Amino acid sequence: MRLKNCLKSPRFIIFAINTIFYIFMAVLGIIGLITSKIFSAPQAKLIIIEVAQSLAYLYVIIIVQYIFKIKIPIAVDICASLFIFFSVFLGESFALYYKIPFWDILLHTASGVLLFLLSYYLISLAWKTDRKRFIGKMIYAISLTMLVGILWEVVEYLVDSLSGTNMQHFMPENSDIFNGGDSYEDLLGSDKEIAKYYRSPKGYRFGIMDTMQDILCNLTGALAGFLGATIYKICNNKKIDKALVEVNNTNLQNSNDVITVETQYESSEINEEKVEIKEEQTSDNTISSTEIKKQ
Repeated sequence: MRLKNCLKSPRFIIFAINTIFYIFMAVLGIIGLITSKIFSAPQAKLIIIEVAQSLAYLYVIIIVQYIFKIKIPIAVDICASLFIFFSVFLGESFALYYKIPFWDILLHTASGVLLFLLSYYLISLAWKTDRKRFIGKMIYAISLTMLVGILWEVVEYLVDSLSGTNMQHFMPENSDIFNGGDSYEDLLGSDKEIAKYYRSPKGYRFGIMDTMQDILCNLTGALAGFLGATIYKICNNKKIDKALVEVNNTNLQNSNDVITVETQYESSEINEEKVEIKEEQTSDNTISSTEIKKQ
């Protein structure tokens, strides 16, 4: 019964869909690498490498949740799955990185937002005893987001060095000298055309500009997440304050009602005592008159 419930859970469904999708993309990448018909060899390499990275992320998240006994929100899984779909499937398979100039900028900014929110969530779990340290959590989340972004640039460098890809974009895609992204092969064009391109600032600054652009986009995404989280907290605090005011007003009204009831009760008791006194006096007067008549 427990296994059946687990298989029907949204998290397992997302996990299963992701796994099938990654295996499908890996098969396409391998076919492209062997035949060069579906994708070019450099493109197929990148697809296989990014699929491996995505699978690693998928299982690392599961292992982390199991070891530390935490539950990462399912929204993070959904956002991460969409990000990988846009980057691996659309970005690499359909070459949107090369066809749409701002595609890389958009994804790096989105990754900054996603990493910031995940970092803030994990830091809040570790630092949940003190709600007043909101700014401290934000600074740690931004720092962790930037650290992951810088480590990603290191990963790109290692992948390019070991597999001959162009993840760092040190070879300009939108030029006549681009060879398809294989850094083990010579660039296209004559020596004169290559020298002319790399003599200009656009050429000799191409690689470093891409790296710095990625880091700045990551920072922009983190700051956007910081702004969104701050606005959410302010609005949430106002709701909490409003709810507290309503509760205090309700308690005050209830206390006033209690006081009113107690006052009415005391008044009724006083009236009852007065009635009893009057009855006693009347009874005493009656007895006295009866005694006088007898005499």
